[in-house]
Amino acid sequence: MTFPKESKEEFSMQIMPLSLRLYDTSHQKTNLIVAPVVLARQREDAASAARNLTTPVEERAGRLGNLLIPQDAPRLLRFLDIDVPTGTNPPLTEEQWMAKHMKAAISHPLQPTGRGFLNGFTQDDIDTIKAATGYNFVVMDGTTTVLDDDGNPPPYEVSKIIMKLADRIETDRSLGLLVGDITESYLRGVFKDFEKNGKPFPEEWLKCGLAHVRERDTHRPAAVRRSISV
Repeated sequence: MTFPKESKEEFSMQIMPLSLRLYDTSHQKTNLIVAPVVLARQREDAASAARNLTTPVEERAGRLGNLLIPQDAPRLLRFLDIDVPTGTNPPLTEEQWMAKHMKAAISHPLQPTGRGFLNGFTQDDIDTIKAATGYNFVVMDGTTTVLDDDGNPPPYEVSKIIMKLADRIETDRSLGLLVGDITESYLRGVFKDFEKNGKPFPEEWLKCGLAHVRERDTHRPAAVRRSISV
C-alpha cells in the first residue's frame, strides 16, 4: 500500500475516524514520454476542474472526472467547496481530507472499468450499493469510503460489511465475471454466497437492491435489457 506524501502516522490519524480503505493503483501506471498533445489535455483537464470548483454544486454532477458518487447524493459535493491547506502541519481534518481527494479525483480523466482494472467500479455499481444499503460508497481515484447523505461515516461494523459487498463487485469485474450492469440474478448469487460462508448480509439489503434493479430496468427498452444481462 502506498500512502500519500504525509507520514503514515499522520495519514492514519486522518483516515481512521472515516473508516477509509485505500487501494493503490499506481502499479498500473507506466512512465511515458509526454507528448505535446498529452500536455495540452492535462491543461484542459486542469482548467475544467477549476471551472467545476466555481460552478454551483447542483450543476457539477456528470463532470466529476474519476470521482464516483451515487446519483442521488449531490450533497456530498459540498466537500469540493472546502479549502485544503498546503503542508502537513497541522494534520488535515476529516472534511479537508475528503476535499483533498475529491478535488484530485475530479481533475483526472474517468478510468475505464472491467477486466484487468483494480479500480473497476461503474456508476451503476455505486448506485446499486446505495440503493441496497442506504449508504454512499464513494470512489476517489481508487480511494474508497462510506458516508451517509450528510457526509458522515456510518458505524464501523456497517462500513465494514458494505466494503465487503463492494470488494466482491470489484473483484468480479476485474476477473471479467461481471460485465454490464448488476442484474437480479447476480445480486441474488452474491448474497447467497455470503450466506453460505456464514456471513450473510442483511435481508433488507437484498430486497432494496432487487427493487432498485427492477425499477432501473423498467425504464429500458427490452433490447437493452437483453444486451446487458448476457
